[in-house]
Amino acid sequence: MAKAIIGRGIRFSVVGALCTLVAYASFWTLAHVIHYQLANVISWLLTCSLGFLLHRFVTHKIQGPERIGRQFALHMAGSVGQLAIGAIGFAILIGWWGLNYTLAFILNLAFTASYMFAYMESMTFGHGGKTDDLRR
Repeated sequence: MAKAIIGRGIRFSVVGALCTLVAYASFWTLAHVIHYQLANVISWLLTCSLGFLLHRFVTHKIQGPERIGRQFALHMAGSVGQLAIGAIGFAILIGWWGLNYTLAFILNLAFTASYMFAYMESMTFGHGGKTDDLRR
């Protein structure tokens, strides 16, 4: 069991790195032309569905359409929580502390990624998503 979680953790990190690149590129670009909180929301929207698909098929190795609707709904609910944590983090890091966008993004990532890994393990693709039997 521990070996399986470590494997998923490694795959989560690889998928997360790809999604982070997409999120950061869109956030950084947009934050220079619109308010950073709006840039955060748009960046989140761009990467949310991509993250779900990659985490389902790559991180958790789930093939086929079984329970995909339930998992997507759970993923989106968790992602809304991640967005809220990110928005609060940016408000503190950029709004209060005056950090630059890059440093704030990196610091915020530590909290949001940790939250999302735990959420997906327990809810989206864990017992909440009832997918233990779907993993290969």
